Amino acid sequence: MKHTRRTYSDPARNEPSWRSRKYRALKVDCIACPLKAKCCPNTEARTIHREKYEIV
Repeated sequence: MKHTRRTYSDPARNEPSWRSRKYRALKVDCIACPLKAKCCPNTEARTIHREKYEIV
């Protein structure tokens, strides 16, 4: 059996797009928000990952 090599120039290409989504707020939105200190104190903006069937 011969081993074949695959190139992974774009690893996200193999992952189904429907599996999860990534949402990211703009930096200016987070700076203006009064809840920034509680929401994302160590980052400039907030990033949220949601799975396809996750209950929100």
